[in-house]
Amino acid sequence: TKPMTGVAVLMLQDEGKLSVDDPVEKHLPEFKDMWLLAAKTKDSMTLKRAARVITIKDLLTHTSGLANMDAPRPTATLAELVGGYAKLPLQFEPGSKWQYSNPGINTLGRIVEVVSGVPFAEFMEQRLFKPLGMK
Repeated sequence: TKPMTGVAVLMLQDEGKLSVDDPVEKHLPEFKDMWLLAAKTKDSMTLKRAARVITIKDLLTHTSGLANMDAPRPTATLAELVGGYAKLPLQFEPGSKWQYSNPGINTLGRIVEVVSGVPFAEFMEQRLFKPLGMK
């Protein structure tokens, strides 16, 4: 589903509902004013504000800096997962390096939900799989 999530985002861009250059916080306000992990020792952690916002393109290219976390429960929704990611400090400045990111893909799925107004699974079923004749 990871590549299909990217397809869903690009479909919404083609429809004029978002741009890959949009800040994530435009669609998910919980990402406003993200903190960045500046330094960490065994006894302390220093945070600072990120130099710039995370964009949808950063999520698509695994350059967002989002930290991973365990799901609070097996049936956690995308909204719950993404809300948790937004509370964690970024691991690096957005756009500054590449690191494979499941949180980024989940956040893209949540953006699809918010922008389309339907749950991610329903969007995928109705807009991608059904038109392709998939069950």
